[in-house]
Amino acid sequence: ALLMELGHHMKNLKTNVGLTDADFDRIVDRSWDPPVTLAVRLVSVISDDLQHARQAAFIAGVLSRRPGSGA
Repeated sequence: ALLMELGHHMKNLKTNVGLTDADFDRIVDRSWDPPVTLAVRLVSVISDDLQHARQAAFIAGVLSRRPGSGA
């Protein structure tokens, strides 16, 4: 499911932002060994965003189960 989600985001970027396959291979950070490509950085950002969304959903669930929350 995660790979499908990442594929969807990459296709969306290509379509809506105008990125090409060559853009994803572009080096964006040479301070790492190996250097980081745009594709790897985007996967990292998307992964981080998904983790924060899961954390927010967890907290929402905890708060909805508190006494007096109506759950």
